[in-house]
Amino acid sequence: MNGLPLHFSFKTPWDGVLVQIKAAMFLAILVGSPVIVYELGKFIGPALKPSEKRLILRITAPVLVLFLAGIALCFVVVLPFTFKLLYSVQTTVGADFLVLFADDFISFTLLFLLAFGLAFQLPVLMYGMSWLGIVGADFWRKYWRFATIAIFAFGAFITPDGSGVTMMLVALPMLGLYLIGYVAARYAQNRRVRAKSS
Repeated sequence: MNGLPLHFSFKTPWDGVLVQIKAAMFLAILVGSPVIVYELGKFIGPALKPSEKRLILRITAPVLVLFLAGIALCFVVVLPFTFKLLYSVQTTVGADFLVLFADDFISFTLLFLLAFGLAFQLPVLMYGMSWLGIVGADFWRKYWRFATIAIFAFGAFITPDGSGVTMMLVALPMLGLYLIGYVAARYAQNRRVRAKSS
């Protein structure tokens, strides 16, 4: 891996099966998510107000795009950097035989991908809450400092190293998403005001 003498192996005889099952489950959920969301929508649809149904239809595409964008950023940028950094530290402290166990690798990778995909839903969450009138757009602007602290804390929590670099790779995109979410929330609030006045 990037010049590191890394050996890929398995701890137990059944790890090869578990790795394939975990990867298959993740890919099945990812590929089947449009159908899952559609069926879930049909199930809860009768209990929703017309405005809530419109909101769900409006956010479906952004949810999918943001989730895939989070996974792509994690897979292309964050994970390679994180693995290289962690194993470089092991080399620095004297390890001369580096082993990456398959089950640990797939669990770590899938957890990271899921965390990034969900974290990238921040603008949709902000937009939805403002559209429904739960939280006004001014709330997001007023408490942006607290949101920034929470975002950096989240970045520190989900990243395994203490370098701070991977935390920044998580936090900086989320700060950008917070800004996008504020703009979307402002747009949703303005639409609500126009709809009520007309």
